[in-house]
Amino acid sequence: MSEMLKRAKKTEMYRQAHTLIMYERDSDSRLYHTVNEETNKTIYAILKKQTDKAFFFKIGNRLEWLPKSYTLYNADKHQITIPKWLYDDKKLENKKLPTCSCSLQKSIEESCKNCSKYKITFLLKKSDSKLKVNGYNPVRYCFLKMNENSIDEVFKAMLRRFKKTELYKESRMVRIYDCSTNEYLEEETII
Repeated sequence: MSEMLKRAKKTEMYRQAHTLIMYERDSDSRLYHTVNEETNKTIYAILKKQTDKAFFFKIGNRLEWLPKSYTLYNADKHQITIPKWLYDDKKLENKKLPTCSCSLQKSIEESCKNCSKYKITFLLKKSDSKLKVNGYNPVRYCFLKMNENSIDEVFKAMLRRFKKTELYKESRMVRIYDCSTNEYLEEETII
């Protein structure tokens, strides 16, 4: 492939391209090669959904459709690379990847007892349950990437996450709290 890349770099088409995609013969494997780093922008984004032709991202506090033909998406890092002209045209901001602000330095895909905005408490059916932690009902914190979401979105996502666990099955009720105020916000009764 490196020989093909050397030949491609000599063409006018390469100089005007945003991304070169090389496919392996008889395979679905692809190699993406960003052509001109100075004309591209890499920014933080969370993929919400996609179609055959476009991605739908949450970028900062905005929701944006971006064409797949001009967007390279790195799911592991929650980053997209797009041409500078598209970045300017959409008036996007380059926000830093959110992480913990405390000493734990958790990633966006983790929860942090100090930095997560919401927590849920599982009120267990049995007072002597082995699932209690030091005699208290178990608490779980939301992922850092959910800190900007509404309380309803966070609560639904957390319930989905734990629905099939022993913790959920052994609970009579699940409550969600705002971590900064410890204020009780919502609950779900489990039958």
